[in-house]
Amino acid sequence: MTDPRQDLLKRSEELTAQLIGDPLIRSSRLFYAEVIRRLHARGRDHVKLSHTNMLAALDREHGTRATDLAEAMEITKQAVGQMVAETEALGWVERVPDPADGRAKIVRLTTAGVAAVVEGLEVFAELEAELKQRIGDEEFAALGRTTRAAIEALEAMSDA
Repeated sequence: MTDPRQDLLKRSEELTAQLIGDPLIRSSRLFYAEVIRRLHARGRDHVKLSHTNMLAALDREHGTRATDLAEAMEITKQAVGQMVAETEALGWVERVPDPADGRAKIVRLTTAGVAAVVEGLEVFAELEAELKQRIGDEEFAALGRTTRAAIEALEAMSDA
């Protein structure tokens, strides 16, 4: 008699080996882990992955309401509130009145926050250059094209 759990585990391994989702998620996790590691090596020990996710979702020029950040990041307002408090303590963001609604607040990058974003993007560029060197120009270009095409297709599916 076969063990249903073992059969399901075997099937999950077969599917994982065949599907693209796992390698995409793993590559993203490895990429961001390396970015964080490099930022820590630069003396930015306080940087967390959650900070980079929030800064990426933030409108760099005008700022974003916390509720909109929560929706964009698919997390709770309380979790965004904690990230905002942490990044505010680092001097990267400030809460300012929303010009469209004086009762609401906008989370906006400070000059130090823009500098942190630039530094993070510079680390991205360094890491991408090393990745390009390791896998080759052609493969790297194909990776970029294919990833962008997949994003476009997935966004179209979610809009349908």
